[in-house]
Amino acid sequence: MKVEVGVVETALLRAAGSVVTRAGKLWLGRRREQRERETSLIELIGAGITDDLGLRRAARRRDDIVDIVYERLKPLVRRRDGRLPDNEIAAALNAVADTLDAADLSDEALFADDVDPALLATRLRRELPDVPSQAGLNEAAVHLYGRVLDDCCVCVTQLVVQLGPFQARAAVRMLERLTTVADSLAQVLARVPVTSLDAPSGDRHDDEFRTRYLSHVLDKLDLLELFGVNVHRYQLRTPLSIAYISLAVTGTSARGPRRGFRWDPGRFRHDNAGGDASVRAEQALGNADRILLRGDAGSGKTTLLQWIAITAARHGFTGDLEPWNGRTPFLIRLRDYVKQALPPPERFLDKLAATIAGRMPALWVHRRLTAGAILLVDGVDEVPESQRREVREWLRGLLREYPDLRVVVTSRPAAASARWLNTEGFTSIILERMSPADIKALIRHWHDAVRRAGDLPCEPHRLPGYEQRLLVQLDSSAHLQNLAASPLLCAMLCALNLDRDSNLPRNRMDIYQAAVDMLLHKRDDKRGVHNELPELTSSDQALLLQEIAWWLTENGRTELSREEAAKRLEQRLAGIRHITAPATAVLEHMIQRSGILREPIPDRIDFVHRTFQEYLAAREAADQGRAGALLMHAHLDTWRETIILAAGHAHTPVRKELLAGLLTLADRQPQHTRKLRLLAAACLETAPAVDPEILARIRAFLRGLMPRSLAEARSLASVGEPLLVELPKDLSTLSEAQAAATVQTAALVNGPTALNTLARYATDPRPRVQRQLVTAWDYFDPSDYADHVLADAPLDNGSVTIRSATLLPALPRLRHLTDTHIVLQAQKLDLDLLADVPHLTRASFFAGFTGNIQELAKHPDLDYLAIDVDRQRQNLSVLQELPNLADLGLYSLAPSQDLAVLTRLQKLSGLSLAGVLVSDEFLAGLPVLEYLWLAPPAAWDPGNLSPLTNLPSLSLDLPDEPPEASPG
Repeated sequence: MKVEVGVVETALLRAAGSVVTRAGKLWLGRRREQRERETSLIELIGAGITDDLGLRRAARRRDDIVDIVYERLKPLVRRRDGRLPDNEIAAALNAVADTLDAADLSDEALFADDVDPALLATRLRRELPDVPSQAGLNEAAVHLYGRVLDDCCVCVTQLVVQLGPFQARAAVRMLERLTTVADSLAQVLARVPVTSLDAPSGDRHDDEFRTRYLSHVLDKLDLLELFGVNVHRYQLRTPLSIAYISLAVTGTSARGPRRGFRWDPGRFRHDNAGGDASVRAEQALGNADRILLRGDAGSGKTTLLQWIAITAARHGFTGDLEPWNGRTPFLIRLRDYVKQALPPPERFLDKLAATIAGRMPALWVHRRLTAGAILLVDGVDEVPESQRREVREWLRGLLREYPDLRVVVTSRPAAASARWLNTEGFTSIILERMSPADIKALIRHWHDAVRRAGDLPCEPHRLPGYEQRLLVQLDSSAHLQNLAASPLLCAMLCALNLDRDSNLPRNRMDIYQAAVDMLLHKRDDKRGVHNELPELTSSDQALLLQEIAWWLTENGRTELSREEAAKRLEQRLAGIRHITAPATAVLEHMIQRSGILREPIPDRIDFVHRTFQEYLAAREAADQGRAGALLMHAHLDTWRETIILAAGHAHTPVRKELLAGLLTLADRQPQHTRKLRLLAAACLETAPAVDPEILARIRAFLRGLMPRSLAEARSLASVGEPLLVELPKDLSTLSEAQAAATVQTAALVNGPTALNTLARYATDPRPRVQRQLVTAWDYFDPSDYADHVLADAPLDNGSVTIRSATLLPALPRLRHLTDTHIVLQAQKLDLDLLADVPHLTRASFFAGFTGNIQELAKHPDLDYLAIDVDRQRQNLSVLQELPNLADLGLYSLAPSQDLAVLTRLQKLSGLSLAGVLVSDEFLAGLPVLEYLWLAPPAAWDPGNLSPLTNLPSLSLDLPDEPPEASPG
């Protein structure tokens, strides 16, 4: 039977053979002749043996010794833990063999080394320094080369000692001696550990312990818990490796993190929901060895470090971080060392892996730091300011000793400026707020992860419904979207949505309060963060933050200096007797630990999100009965949210004064009448109870205020759910424009009540109304909307235009559908979704597709098709299965794409081609063509158009020239 030997085993046998051959030749009588370095050991021995049996015995004895050395070297290769591919390992072993083959191992040279393996290895490196580079070894392979060479030198010297002086001995005696040598060498090498300065007792158990440690890291860190959220029906513990999403960062040159985005309903159920940032966190980490990662509370800093640790443990880095594979992760949480000495390497496992730290081989962490490691230091902001200099000195000392170390340090911006670690060679980056695309990805990953939690308040198969309904609620609420831009608060919304059966409060007051409670108190308590001011309770902090928020709002500002903030706190602290700390200390604590107040640049303090300033200012106004001040600014857009939230915070007398005052102002200020009445109506969303007389006045106003255009629909929809009960029962009394605007208004309000309202409107046959009803489909759960609103709608003469792939599976529910158009501008389509689409006549997939293009054959009614093929050769024979195809656009074609099948499309009258050169023979085969648009990839001879003498319309987009037309 033939046995296949891998490249690694072959190279390992060669290295072992080089050890035995060079040692054997050394002590033969003809060892000083240079030519014998090219002669095999058996041939040299055979010079003194005349019979074949003796030669075979010599060969067997020599092979026995090679096997012993092979077994000795094999564990060194096993320790690679997947860091190197087999070809790199083989290259390193062959380089060792080349070094031994080329080395001077004469008796004079060995005696000069005192037959000492360490001195021998040092000399070989000095005399033959270029062997690794000539072999093309990378950094990890050079490390393996050094370890194997060291051990080979041990084997050579031990073998030489066992052989003894041999100049005067006969070749026959050599056969007897070889047998003894084999046994003795095996015993001696088994007792000799592989040693070095970092492994004085050897490293025999290093790989075994590393495997156990990495397994422990996965068990400990591949878990995501949501701190501070009151969920009563389940315990949220999910695999972080599934819940993690890539976040965007900006560098030190950027002005600051993204502060928000424009709200647009429907954006979260589209794959093109917002653009990606130019730099993702993984790319930034891969471009630098030392990173200072800064971000506000809840921005994902700790989660990112955990992800790095577990991905390193799994050897799972890809892309820019792929070179980090093979490195051992060490996570140090600085909050574990408040007012304690920071750990030296031998104590790195004390907190994260205390249960296995006692089994760790001596100096193991030092060896891993030398071999390749990732040091993850979390929470500079979580140690006292007086200790942060010590943190920097600790890092500096580690990097001085282990310059190859990869390091990521996290902090809130207030505790570490962008230049805090500049002298240590760190690159500073800051985590941005999430984009709509990031929010959607986090929600999807969160629900994928929680499915594995095993303690859910619902059946796992119902989770997609919860996810979809949360997206619906985000689509309908700018306020929820703003909260969701923080990873922590987005996860909070996911948890609350699941805990409350997808019934997040329409009144956002409860959500804001949950967020404030979490950031002020519960999150630090759950994480065990040291509190330097234990007398400062979360209630105290809320009162102090209210003072600052109100002062900022009243003065039309969003930031203030430290001196101004300290004055505001000092005034409020004068009435809180149990707090004895000075205002400056309280301010510093709140900047660093509240998670709500921050200092993005020196001496400029603001709220982490404008929502928190508005919420807390509103609570202060309600507590202090400042309705007059609110009314004074009611006409200003910047005060709108504060007034609405104050109506929710206020006691009944203050609320009545506020709402009555708004209606009175609306009567007295004609230029602001509409705005003030809409503001009073919007207060109904947060107000738990309203005086009946005031409520009647507001409802009467709403009934008489129907939107006249789609632009007015948005402003009217800002009133929220209270508006829906005032909308007309049907649209028959409204013009077509007003009716379409009313549909848009209800859709923007969103929610179950809006769904019922739109269902009443679905019978209106006017085209603009029907088109607006289809547009509103994006804002709701696709299946629910199809069943409740569109199932029996007449549509626009039976036609719909779909702009989101998520709607496609629900199309069969539309009973009057006779004509389907699909237009996907930035969303790649899975062609499998077309399987059940009825009556498809027009399709545009400008962002490309996945799946088999042959799926188009199921839609013979297609008369228009535009598709981006992403420079992949396609089998276009499927187009022959579309007998009605008259207009075809093929974009991003592969230069070698075969287009011959197009000449067999009998009805093809319009053609757009981009990315391919066409010949005059090809064009001659398109006699009925009426429109042609070409964008060739390179210089092209317009003479090829000569066959098209009767072409009515031609557009060319030639390279390095402005396009003459665009494909319509």
